[in-house]
Amino acid sequence: MKSRSLPAAIVMVSVMLMLALWVGWRHRVEEGPIRKPSPPVSPALTTSVKPSSPGLRDGLESAGSGFDWSSLSDEELRAYSRTFRTEAAGRSYNMDRKVISGEPVVADVFEAAPGEFVFTRLTPTISSDAEGRPFVKVQVESFSVGGPDGVRDRIVRAKDVYPSATQIIGVAYDSGTYSVAVGAEIRSEHEVQLRSSGSYQQAVPVAKTE
Repeated sequence: MKSRSLPAAIVMVSVMLMLALWVGWRHRVEEGPIRKPSPPVSPALTTSVKPSSPGLRDGLESAGSGFDWSSLSDEELRAYSRTFRTEAAGRSYNMDRKVISGEPVVADVFEAAPGEFVFTRLTPTISSDAEGRPFVKVQVESFSVGGPDGVRDRIVRAKDVYPSATQIIGVAYDSGTYSVAVGAEIRSEHEVQLRSSGSYQQAVPVAKTE
């Protein structure tokens, strides 16, 4: 009698063990594999100050050359300029970010005078020369919105930027000198790492001699 019940007990234990293993396997499948948390992603845009309103910047930063900036009120333009700088940051900027080839990007905005805002817009486009060497043609635009003359151009230049090279554009006005430096590297077929810095130095009034 005992010899017959022993195999049955062994079979019962085996069935219960297999059932327990199956339930545990189903639980792991439903939960999915355990993964380590992903590290935080660094922001693409580097400026001297942290943007106070990134949503506003995201909506206007890639506005093309056909966008009517004069349609914005002084308060809207002033709020937009604050996403690039504070009063303590002065009239200079530094930018290092990835952009799509042919995409215009607003690199900087500052209020030069009450109601007059100076923009710097860059458009990098991947190209190649006659020898087949790749480079990035960067269109550099600086223009004013508001003020006595409405919208007017300050700088409109195109520079051919080769890897590890920097092009500098400087323009002198009666009120001061504005200079822009640009560098660019091709990251993929359609993507460019764009680096730029700019600064405005106000002219020192010359004392009149008697």
